Amino acid sequence: MKKTNDDLIILREILARELETINVYQNLASRTANADVADFINHIAEEEKEHVAEAMEVINQMDHSQASRFGAGAHWRQSAEISNPSPSPSTKSQDRSFTVGSLREK
Repeated sequence: MKKTNDDLIILREILARELETINVYQNLASRTANADVADFINHIAEEEKEHVAEAMEVINQMDHSQASRFGAGAHWRQSAEISNPSPSPSTKSQDRSFTVGSLREK
């Protein structure tokens, strides 16, 4: 198990470096006035994005908990919707969630 954790740490370090590199390249591309240089930098930034996707694929194969989070939707969006609800009349009747208040005896 320790070896798997060590490997996941290595893969996540690679992932972090790839993401950081994408940001650096995009910043550099925005700073040049030369279209050819910007095109080249954007090209290598796209290759880094491919590395990110590949790293995530390997991480997901090794960490099933991580993999289960993909495709599950944005948890932060759901939290924001709960804290700032703006239900329309049609969705209000469909809301069946329990709250502390709804569980109290009336």
